[in-house]
Amino acid sequence: MQLRATGEPEGAARTAEAAADTELPETERIELLLLGAEIRRRDLLDARGALRLVERALSLRPKWGPALDLAETLSETLGDFPRVAEILELKGQALPEGERRLGLLGRLAHVYLTRLDDAGKAAQVFERALAIRPDFRPALVYLLRGAEEAGDLAQAEA
Repeated sequence: MQLRATGEPEGAARTAEAAADTELPETERIELLLLGAEIRRRDLLDARGALRLVERALSLRPKWGPALDLAETLSETLGDFPRVAEILELKGQALPEGERRLGLLGRLAHVYLTRLDDAGKAAQVFERALAIRPDFRPALVYLLRGAEEAGDLAQAEA
């Protein structure tokens, strides 16, 4: 926060990035990289520069939640939906089975369907969701429609 007080966001972002290259503990370096990323995203409207810093933070700790959240947001902003899907997969691996993971799997399936045009991957994701909760409605509806469209009435009834 001290870095923003200078009133010059570009300098503050560069200072945070430079400080992250020092011998500070890993957690502090990650926090500085994310601070620099936030300054670039919010104050400088530089999504690419922000994502570069977030990816550096993720290289230090690949499954760190706050970095993954920001990487997802920035990748979506930049239209990099294959990266969004990768990030959602990583986030899903870190979550215990439950409602949060189901919600994430629903979002992942939506990305595969609407952004990546990959119905096969979406179906696989929905199958994973059904393994967690057999009555997960979005998965049931999607798979039922797919079976009906394919003319597989036996599968649709199952």
